[in-house]
Amino acid sequence: MRVLNRMGAVLLTAWCVTACGPAVSPEQWRAGQRLFAGDTPLVARMVGHHDVLPDMATRCSNCHQTQAKAAAPGFAPTLSASSLLTDTARRGGPASHFDAKALCQVLRNGIDPAGVMVNQSMPRYEVTDAQCQSMWVFLVERAP
Repeated sequence: MRVLNRMGAVLLTAWCVTACGPAVSPEQWRAGQRLFAGDTPLVARMVGHHDVLPDMATRCSNCHQTQAKAAAPGFAPTLSASSLLTDTARRGGPASHFDAKALCQVLRNGIDPAGVMVNQSMPRYEVTDAQCQSMWVFLVERAP
């Protein structure tokens, strides 16, 4: 029963995030969109390397899609409100879901909310808290 209540709360949150309208400014959503698309470059490195990657290699959109129908199967997970907010077992770890803080953690050091390391092919980013928040807003809020 507890699991069903928690699942219901997560699904209601995911629905409201996408259906209740943006709780943030359109400027913040657009800033997140620009970061995700690479229009605003991010500093990133590959695990174990000191060289900064070229801007075109750090675009989240190179590997991730934001809509399930457009996802490239088997490459990188689709990033959307439902995929991030729903408890899901990833990479053999326990079920977990993302929040803004967990997104920042995975971007910076490659550790997901369940404490599992993501693939080393994902760059590690030097992102500010404001950049993380904008990217989170873009991924989970509907477009303004």
